[in-house]
Formats: sequence, C-alpha cells, structure tokens
Amino acid sequence: MKNRWLFLLAASAIVLICAGTMCLFWSGEALSFLPKIMGAGFVCAGVAQLFFYFFHHRAGLFPCFGWLAGLATLATGVTFLLNNYVSLLFFCLCCGIWALLWGGFRCYMSQKKRLLSLPWRLAFCGSIVYICLGVLLLLSPFVNFINSIRIVGMLLFISGIGLLYGWYSADAFFERLLQAANSIGKNSENDSPSNEQPPED
Repeated sequence: MKNRWLFLLAASAIVLICAGTMCLFWSGEALSFLPKIMGAGFVCAGVAQLFFYFFHHRAGLFPCFGWLAGLATLATGVTFLLNNYVSLLFFCLCCGIWALLWGGFRCYMSQKKRLLSLPWRLAFCGSIVYICLGVLLLLSPFVNFINSIRIVGMLLFISGIGLLYGWYSADAFFERLLQAANSIGKNSENDSPSNEQPPED
C-alpha cells in the first residue's frame, strides 16, 4: 500500500504533464495561464520531495542536504503562485535555474544509488536531460518566444512523466531501499571494533 503522501506525486505529475502539453501545442497563449498551473504542480511536487528525502535521510542512505531539492521545487512553485504577471525572461530564468539544480542533484543521487546497487541509470540519464534543458532555458529568452515556451513544455512534460513513474514504482523502490539500509547496518555492525576477538596471550 503506497504511503499517503504519495498521492501528491501523482497529482503534481498530472498537472505538469497537462501544463507541458499546453506549452507544446498552444505556445502563444501559454504564458498567460502557465505560471499558476506550474505553481500548483511545483508546490505539490516540492512537498512530496521533502517527504521523500526525509524518508531517505532517516534510512541513513542519502545526505542530509537532500531536502534542498524539495525546498527549491517548493520555492519555485510559490514564486509562480504569488506573481500575477510573469515576464518571459523571469519565467525562463526560474525554470532554468530549477532544472540545473534538480539535474545536478539527481546526478549526484544516481551515483549514490549506484554505490548501493539500486537502479541508477534512468536517474542519471534524466539528470543529463534536466541539465541540458536548464542551459537551453537560460539562453532561450534571447532567441525566440515560441521556442522558449516549447522548451519549458518539454521540461514540464518530462518532469511529470518522471514523477508519475516515481509514484508507480514507489513501493518496490522503498522495499529495495530498506533492504540496502539493513545491509549497510549489518555490515557496520560486523566491522565494529566490539566484534573483534581479543588477542590471545
């Protein structure tokens, strides 16, 4: 049975996928309604990420600064919700910076997962995509309005698919995560000095 807070992942995934689709097919009108929709999706995703990394931290597997990723997502969502008018430059800068931070963090976490023998390749590939889209978004306001909105649409659509996959596979992932945590705990107990035999006289 999935944790109760995981419904936020599914809700934010649906919102971001819908917003991304609107950006890709109705780019000209997207900037007028997109910030509020994105804000709601990012707030839900940020809260879910905070719960997610709090669980990881309690399991002793990931660094304590993991909450920064959820906080960055939450702050981005709140920023969009509180601004009635958002310029293209401000919009792309916020999305680009978020994509770079999230991509860098996912890249780091994928390597931690690899060391724990957890699935990591998909997360690593996703982090590269986020970083590339983040760079494009930071440069896109100086190129073309329509292309900028479409890049945002790609970012939102990919983010939504990633969140939806995370919600779907959460039970199996948590089970493997706990197994890895138990394995680490047993290894640390076996390697502790108290388990060493005293030398014979």
